[in-house]
Amino acid sequence: MADASVTGDHRKRAKREERPKLMSVPAALDRYGIGRTKLYALIGVGEIRAVKLGAKTLIDVESADAFFDSLPELRGQARP
Repeated sequence: MADASVTGDHRKRAKREERPKLMSVPAALDRYGIGRTKLYALIGVGEIRAVKLGAKTLIDVESADAFFDSLPELRGQARP
């Protein structure tokens, strides 16, 4: 019988692996379909959180998802 703490640790590790907390800039560009300049502009104004790991910039997945989920839906409008 497996030790409960070992099983719990395995589940936590598996959950972390399912959804990464951070992603690279190229991954964010692909995921959201935006350009590098726009991504860095959103980071600069605080709309999306990012961290540095040495020279590498990593994007906080939760904050980026929240930002893009909050954008208003584009609805068709009649032209005059």
